[in-house]
Amino acid sequence: FRELTDLLPMSICETDLSGKITYANRKAMEHFGYSGTEFAAGLSVFDLMVPDQRLRASFMAMRILHGREEGAQGYEYTAVRRDGSHFPAIIMASTIIEAGKPMGLRGVVVDITDRKKAEDELIKNEERFRDFAEMGADWFWELDDQFRFSFISENISRLGVAPQDLIGQSFERFQPAKRDSSDENGAEEESKALQRRLPYRDIEMTSSIEPSRWVQVSGKPLFNETGDFIGYRGATSDITERKRSEAELRLSHEAAEFANRAKSEFLANMSHELRTPLNAVIGFSEVLEHGIYGPLNERQLESVKDISHGAHHLLGLITDILDLSKIEAGEFEPQFEDVDVELVVENALRLIMDRARENKVDIPPNMPAALPYLYADERLFKQILINILSNAVKFTLAKGTVALCVSELSDGGMLIEIRDSGVGMIKEDIPKALSTFWQVDSALTKRHEGTGLGLPLVKSFMELHGGTLEIESELGVGTLVRLMFPSPPSTSLDSVDRLS
Repeated sequence: FRELTDLLPMSICETDLSGKITYANRKAMEHFGYSGTEFAAGLSVFDLMVPDQRLRASFMAMRILHGREEGAQGYEYTAVRRDGSHFPAIIMASTIIEAGKPMGLRGVVVDITDRKKAEDELIKNEERFRDFAEMGADWFWELDDQFRFSFISENISRLGVAPQDLIGQSFERFQPAKRDSSDENGAEEESKALQRRLPYRDIEMTSSIEPSRWVQVSGKPLFNETGDFIGYRGATSDITERKRSEAELRLSHEAAEFANRAKSEFLANMSHELRTPLNAVIGFSEVLEHGIYGPLNERQLESVKDISHGAHHLLGLITDILDLSKIEAGEFEPQFEDVDVELVVENALRLIMDRARENKVDIPPNMPAALPYLYADERLFKQILINILSNAVKFTLAKGTVALCVSELSDGGMLIEIRDSGVGMIKEDIPKALSTFWQVDSALTKRHEGTGLGLPLVKSFMELHGGTLEIESELGVGTLVRLMFPSPPSTSLDSVDRLS
């Protein structure tokens, strides 16, 4: 027996009825630092524990000796080594019986230092977790395998709910007060969401919480050593204010869209109403100008020309507003066809030349010998060129130049570049120039009429073609506008057919 006990990893001792040690195995000598001789010299078992625990140990020993206490269940105490150092231990004892009489105690002492360290670390971790849980804005929870709360942090009390009131309650008690009309099986989907263990989802907490709150739930499933699902651990954030802000933003967006549609419809209706009398003014001014109702003197003819010029200018503005309104309302449908680029460019330049000569601006031609057709809306394409060329001429000082260059891209698309030596603008003003009814603030701008619709219309027209508009500009140097049209669809004429 003693040879076997020397092989065991715990201390084993025997005592007489007074508590003096009559036997100690090798591990006991290592644990407590005493030699076998010292143990045999009458060392008491009470010498191996701190003084304030000896009275309680003596009392427990007497109860074990008289059969009133089950010593095998173990008692935790603080052991003392020969050098005075301490270590936590558990002692389990039983009575030594000889001839039917108790003769002493036989006990096992287990050093639980490692276990105590683990327990202390666990306590520290729990305290650390609780501190973080209480300081954070979220509240934390755990569910069992039936989705019942087994733990909830104190932070949920901010919602007016006591944590203890939810322990043992089902997570599914928090059902959305209102479900989406498309969700015909709301409760079933909620249950499936739990089973799928979704990491993030928003739910509306109801039950005893008044008013109801929106929360975002995130969690992870828990499994035991055999891989069985045993519950959930997660966190919940109160997102009621975010949901309220989103709802208000959505309502504001819908109101803005409604107002924008109403504005576009109003402008479209007004444009139609204004164009009818303007066409009449233009028609009668042309009749008078051509002397159909009789000749006019020089002063009268000049006045009629002013009327015709003003009416044409106003009609152009109304046409721009009407086009912009249709685009904003989503009612503008381009009429795509294969367009002769060279012919449209020549027509656009012809319309701009009078103003260019008046402003003493040179526009040197730079057209390739043979250009492919462009799959586009011819009227919009012409309007794009006129608007960009008009701006270039308007903002270029006398003796300046406006250059137009057309080239075919490698993917079959087309690039049109219009560069001027005008006043230019700073980089920060380019986005503003593309905004509706905005003009660059300069002395030159103030000398010319305009509504600020030219570039926004060009941008919208290019988007309708699936193309892009790029602007580079430097104040006092000039502006470069790039118009990039995409390659034509397969249904359009190919390059060979167009050139032939």
